[in-house]
Amino acid sequence: MTVLKIILWFILTAAVYGALFAAWTPLRKKNKIWISVIGIVSQILLATIAAYISIAFSRVLPRYLYCFIAMLYTAFFADAFTELAFLIIRLFRKCGVKRIIRFVSGMAVTLAYLAYMIVNSQVVTPNYHTYKSSKLTRDHKIIFLSDLHYGHTQTKETVEQTLENIKNEKPELLLLGGDITDEFTSKEDMESIYSTIGSLGIPTYFAYGNHDRQNHSSDIGGRTYSDTELENALETNGIIALQDEYIELGDLVILGREDYDCEKRIPVEKLKERPSNKYVINLDHSPYQYDDIAATGADLQLSGHVHAAQLFPLRLVYTLAVDNIYGDYRSGNTYIYVSSGFSGWCFPLRSESHCNYEVIILKKG
Repeated sequence: MTVLKIILWFILTAAVYGALFAAWTPLRKKNKIWISVIGIVSQILLATIAAYISIAFSRVLPRYLYCFIAMLYTAFFADAFTELAFLIIRLFRKCGVKRIIRFVSGMAVTLAYLAYMIVNSQVVTPNYHTYKSSKLTRDHKIIFLSDLHYGHTQTKETVEQTLENIKNEKPELLLLGGDITDEFTSKEDMESIYSTIGSLGIPTYFAYGNHDRQNHSSDIGGRTYSDTELENALETNGIIALQDEYIELGDLVILGREDYDCEKRIPVEKLKERPSNKYVINLDHSPYQYDDIAATGADLQLSGHVHAAQLFPLRLVYTLAVDNIYGDYRSGNTYIYVSSGFSGWCFPLRSESHCNYEVIILKKG
């Protein structure tokens, strides 16, 4: 994400808001409260629909189109908030407002909301979690990160500084939960990010997400790197990919699952049996395979994939439709933590939660 692209987002979003304001002006001239109410409700609904389309249909829509829809989302939501504020003022002060004031206010709210989302997508902070178990013979400090989507949503400076912060945490392990790269990542950027991660000097284990192999690249013009090139980048930089297999590390077992939509994913009942007296961490990019999660018998599952829904108010919508959006959950005897992710998907906008990496503290007892 370059400065030029950020400026372009502001210019185009301002233009979208201007068109939206012009479209509403004939109705708002009537100065009716019921029109304002209908406008507020309809724009919130339209903003929610636009947010969903821009995220869920980005695989099949041209990039310029889903970015435009994200701009519509920003304008709809900001205009609804501005209209609500002026409606409250009108109800209490019994006076209208000049159109130029309404326009300038709405534009200011739109650009402020856009600025917040862009800044929020560029700031990555740690979340700290503590889990205890009698299976542990000593304490551990582990970093988990997922959904970096390297190459187009965050600046390289943001990523490099955050990885340096991770190194300064001095963890004994780094666990990568998938979607470190995606369909928009160039071969050079793919090799660069794994080289940077490998240079941290932290033992690193990786589980595939649904974008790492560029599964949906046919929708956007084809792949930029092959599976073999991806595997070579991981191996060259000392990153161990766990594909329905586990590794024992003292009192820990790290189990890495193939992604849920991969044909090579092994049914959980056919996985190699794991030691029952060790603490098992399950790396699975998706948090929705409920039966699998319970059947693994893992003590802790770490997942990502959902980005905490990324755009407000989709987190509420997703929570009503499914579960395991963001935060702590449980399936059987397995604790589950779903990360909001290191970055965003598709575009540099984020209004749901913050970008995070997870600092996992395991304590014996």
